[in-house]
Amino acid sequence: MKNNNNYPVIFGKYSFKESSNKIFISQLGDSKEILQLKDETSQNKFILFGRVYTPIKVNHYEADINQKLQKLSKTDLKNLQGSFIHIKAINGTTLKISTDKYGFKPLFYYHHNNELYFATHLSGLKKLLNNKLPEISTDALLHYYNFGFTSNNQTLLEGIYKIPPGSTLTIENNSFKISPYFDLVDLYQPDKYQQYTEKELATTIDNYLLDSIKSQIPANSKAVGLSISGGVDSGYIAQKIVQCNVPLISYNLAYGDYYDEFSRVDFLAKNLNIEVKKLTLTAEQIINNFEQVNAFSSEPIGLNNATMRFVVKAAQQDNVTTLFDGDGADRLFLGMNRQLQYKKIINLYHILKKLQLLPIAQQFLKNIPNNEFKKLYINFQNWNNGLCPYPERDMGGLKKYDQQYEQKLYDLAIKNYRTQFETKFGTKEFGKFFTYQSILMCPEMFFSAPSEIQTQLQQFPVSAFWSDQMVSLALSLDTKWKLKKNTTKYILRKAAAKNLDPKYWMLPKIGLQNAYHYLNQSSQNWITEQRKKVQASDEYKILQNLLPNTEVQADKLISLIIWKQQNEITTHSTDN
Repeated sequence: MKNNNNYPVIFGKYSFKESSNKIFISQLGDSKEILQLKDETSQNKFILFGRVYTPIKVNHYEADINQKLQKLSKTDLKNLQGSFIHIKAINGTTLKISTDKYGFKPLFYYHHNNELYFATHLSGLKKLLNNKLPEISTDALLHYYNFGFTSNNQTLLEGIYKIPPGSTLTIENNSFKISPYFDLVDLYQPDKYQQYTEKELATTIDNYLLDSIKSQIPANSKAVGLSISGGVDSGYIAQKIVQCNVPLISYNLAYGDYYDEFSRVDFLAKNLNIEVKKLTLTAEQIINNFEQVNAFSSEPIGLNNATMRFVVKAAQQDNVTTLFDGDGADRLFLGMNRQLQYKKIINLYHILKKLQLLPIAQQFLKNIPNNEFKKLYINFQNWNNGLCPYPERDMGGLKKYDQQYEQKLYDLAIKNYRTQFETKFGTKEFGKFFTYQSILMCPEMFFSAPSEIQTQLQQFPVSAFWSDQMVSLALSLDTKWKLKKNTTKYILRKAAAKNLDPKYWMLPKIGLQNAYHYLNQSSQNWITEQRKKVQASDEYKILQNLLPNTEVQADKLISLIIWKQQNEITTHSTDN
């Protein structure tokens, strides 16, 4: 792998063999974000990789690090908010490794030959395993193909797992286990907001976002950065940063002349009086960067996520060390057009079922050679068979309904979420389930890739919307406040409108900037070449055998195959 020696990585192993020295912990690269403390009265060792924002603010911009680390080591993990990996080695025989609540930073582990290997980055495991990695997991590949990312606990490599968000890996007495220290249900407070008016909810959201941003800006910051688009999420963050009276430098990406958001960004820049740097990328830049990013990432990173590196590099040149973005807000407040569409078709399904017209409608949908109608038919069939609605899956390429395949995919990716939700929350309400499921899927969708891209450049991501207060409110709100008047994330738009032109925040979505679509128009030869590589791959052949009479869409695997090549991953196992 083309490893960058400055990339900060904590890695180690725990031996279950009888030995006086069972724990080994080390690190690659140099980073002030790796903070260590040794208790002089014992053999205990405490390591923090990342940042804690509250109730104790700990990062390398703050004073009195040792004193704060002492306080942190005695604080209950469930009270901490931040982006971190927390490692505690106790008396040389017990190891506890914990992830933050929402999964901003991943940690990987692998049990093999009576030893448990762990690392904050895949490169750490490669070093421990002498560059021999396990083969691709078939189940993880199926999940990746349908969703575009892996699950909370699996990676694409057989036997290499991730610690889920808000969980602790404990190793002692010749065994290891994963246990949660935090549960989203603890933040579920529907009664608290039940009687709130629209104005009261908007005010509460406005206050929560300001509190979250204030807590995450280091003292005496000369400037903070923001990846800004023409949408609500990042524009709202810009508005709140301005209220914090700290200089703000914003960065906006555009792909050639294919797509840009400059008109909306210019409106924000003028009305908020902020600096916006516009970064226009060429196809060659996007391709070269895409390969570079997948050379150091622990899992495949898509084209859109990879372009974040241009923003981070620009911020680095401006000496910005705290870079905000709006990722994940759509999942908290149901901001995706697909979620609004699901609301409509769920209502349609129930109306047809009540009128006993569902069988006729399904037969009609089944016989129409149209992709959208085909997806609608598959959804109706799934719901008839007891598989609840879930909007995150990419159904592109499906030609027929196969109950066995649909059940397998549901069991693999959704069943546990749904069972947990109904058991813990005592409701089947679709909007609350969408929020719950989306929160749990957010690490792989939005957090892991930016974290690895920014960490590699000695920067660290900041997620403004993800405070306990905001997550609690989003999880507890009735869906009517999120999907209202045919508008996504309605109440978030109303909150943003408190301090800036209300008409601006109610503008329709202009769509996600899509680097792949841009390359498909401007670099067709490169796309064609990547498709050929995918079609020649083992992963393509595996999926051909798994999918039900459906052509494998090669474009979904381009990131995976480039990631494998760049990281020199083969399909042999460590037993070979």
